[in-house]
Order: sequence, then C-alpha cells, then structure tokens
Amino acid sequence: MIKTFSAMIERGLVGWRLRLIGATGSTDNDRAYVSRLRSLAQGLPIQIETDVQIAELRKAYQRASLYWHAAGYGQSERINPSRFEHFGIAPVEAMSAGAIPIAFDGGGVRETIEHEKSGYIWKSCSELQRISWTLIRNAALRKCAAKAGIQRSVQYRPERFQCDFLRIVGELD
Repeated sequence: MIKTFSAMIERGLVGWRLRLIGATGSTDNDRAYVSRLRSLAQGLPIQIETDVQIAELRKAYQRASLYWHAAGYGQSERINPSRFEHFGIAPVEAMSAGAIPIAFDGGGVRETIEHEKSGYIWKSCSELQRISWTLIRNAALRKCAAKAGIQRSVQYRPERFQCDFLRIVGELD
C-alpha cells in the first residue's frame, strides 16, 4: 500500500494522507516488518500507527474517506488462508463509519462488500490505484458509495446476527 500510495503521489496526488493502523505483532519478524514500513514511508504523507485503542480506531474510520484493505495480497488462499480477511469485519467497520472500502479480492470481503455499490474489490495494485483515483476525483460518487456502505453495514450488526440465530434455532423445532 505504501508503494501504491507513493506512486499516486508521483502522479500528482496532493492533499491526501495514508494512515496505516495495525498491530505491532509479538515476534522479532513482526517488529522488523513495521520498521521496514516506517522506512518506506519516510518523507511521505503516511502515518503508521500500531496497537491503537478501539476508540481511536473508530475515530480514524470516521475521518477516513477511503479505506484500503490489502489482507491476503500476494498470498495463496490455499497455502496461507490465515493471511486473508476471514469474514470481512474490518471493511464492514469502515463502511459503518462512512469510509469506502477498497479491498483486495480474497477471503470474506467478497461476501461483505458489494463491488461498485458499498465498496470496491481489487486484484492488482494498478486496479487499486484506478479505483482510488476515480473516487478521489468524484466527490458525488464518494458520497453515494459511503451512503451505500453505511446501509450495507447494518446487515452485520450484532443484534441482527442474534435475531437471525434465534430465528434459525426456532425453525429447528
């Protein structure tokens, strides 16, 4: 994502910032990875934040226009399924706050995001850029997609799961 964002800056992107938020991890490899990301981001309008509190994450979603999600990119679903977004809850959280998810085509995001309605699915970095440029240049499209995402996210509220679960259990009798 850093390389893609950097390429967009080289092509004239101004006034946008990439905010990467995630866990540091517990291993030396995890910490080395975060350190490498910080080096790549140096001098760019990129913030890397680790181990933030849930309240701060919610605020970040609310301030975001776009939500890039790359879990699984460059991986094989058969070999490394744990590298993919299993259910797609992070993009749903972003949608619920009005941030438009632009997520890598893998794992659960295929179920939670309706492509070109409540968000966007990408397969290559060039496609991630193309989708992002389209949304950056079109405020009306961003507004419509954000609204559709908020509406879509309602389907994944805990109360809805509980009602659906109880209905299914009730039908078993």
